[in-house]
Amino acid sequence: MSSPKVLFLGSGGVGKTNIIYQLLCSSFHDRYWPSVLDHCVGYLRVRRRATEVEIIDTSGLFPNSLSRRLMIARSRVVVIVYAVDNRASFYNVASVLREVAEAKQAKSHQNLPVVVLGNKSDLVDREVGRAEAAVVAKYEWSVAHYEVSALEGWNIERPIIKALERATDRHSNARRWSTVM
Repeated sequence: MSSPKVLFLGSGGVGKTNIIYQLLCSSFHDRYWPSVLDHCVGYLRVRRRATEVEIIDTSGLFPNSLSRRLMIARSRVVVIVYAVDNRASFYNVASVLREVAEAKQAKSHQNLPVVVLGNKSDLVDREVGRAEAAVVAKYEWSVAHYEVSALEGWNIERPIIKALERATDRHSNARRWSTVM
């Protein structure tokens, strides 16, 4: 089985790259430079096994481009990141969810392995409150939602691991059904 692909999407400047650095290297870079497209391979512990994972870090630019749709279609897990100090990035999540559903050729994103991360939870000055984000994620978007802090390395690994476990279950069940039929 090939390495599962984890695709990071979201507005520019929300901390996608630093979440990846924390996930794979336990480090944080305080200097911002916009990503174009970065690809890396790392190991995460999924169900007590070291699992090789391909991680794709996209820029906040070029939504709905053909290459972006292709990356979404080929990914096993999609992580959508917004910053709690940037309301526009929070509003952008809904359009990214629609884009994911279209690229995966699904009626909705609800049964897809998608997780939404609210980054910069360490900040006191917020534009998106915890309760508001939790309610919107649950009742409007119907997705798993976690707050994280790339700066402090807080709650970074858990949401990704849970999404990978869910995706692995779906992938195994789909393979099992295709061999039965």
